[in-house]
Order: sequence, then C-alpha cells, then structure tokens
Amino acid sequence: MDTALKSASDATYVESSHPVIFFEFYADILFRFYGSHIEPTHLVLMDSLLKGGFFTKQMQVLQAKAMYKYCSVGVDERVAQVFCENIVSNFLHVLLSELASSEFVPDNAKQKLSALNKPFSISYQSAVAANTRHL
Repeated sequence: MDTALKSASDATYVESSHPVIFFEFYADILFRFYGSHIEPTHLVLMDSLLKGGFFTKQMQVLQAKAMYKYCSVGVDERVAQVFCENIVSNFLHVLLSELASSEFVPDNAKQKLSALNKPFSISYQSAVAANTRHL
C-alpha cells in the first residue's frame, strides 16, 4: 500500500494546501488499491481493528497532515481535529460500504467521499477567506 501511495504521488505531484483535497487525493489512490486487492484489504482492516495495525497508522499520518493544513489558516486545533476525525471516519464509512457491496467501484467511492466531506471543504475555504481578510 505504501508503494501504491509513493508511486502515485510522483515527482510531478504538488501537495495541496487544502486539507480535503489533500486527503481525497490519497483516498483515491487507496480506493483503487483496496478495490483491486479485496481479500488482503479485509486482512489489513481486521489487523487494524484488533491491533491498531498498518491501516490505522496510515490514517493517523494523513489525519495529522490534514490537521496541520487546517491550523495553518487559523482553524483552532481542537476544531481541526474534529474535522479531520470526521474526514477519516467518512473515508472508513465509504471504504467499508464499498467492500460490503458486491462490486467495489473506486470512482463511486471517491464521489461518495467528496459529498460527505463537502462541509469540511467549505469550512476550510471560509477559514482561508477569514484569514485573508485579517492580513
């Protein structure tokens, strides 16, 4: 999975300062990877549920980076944490829903996640606008 993330974010990729766009970029890569490796995904998720394994650590790293991006535009750290916990929860909800369906379609998963994360995207845009007015 780490290899999939690294190869997808090649030297031409410029990391977005927008926390939702940043998270959804990696979520798309993960949806595509997990969708083509269903059985190993079940094992990875079970390991994380039982032991806080690889998947849990992966989500913690993405969450921490997204939190930093919110805080960098003036969002309170506790508020940023709530936003990012919800973004990760939305990802997990969509992933589990797709895995439980008869057919995992990464593009459908991406659309569902974007719709669920819309409030957090708007909140970031509002914070940027407020931060810009204060400069």
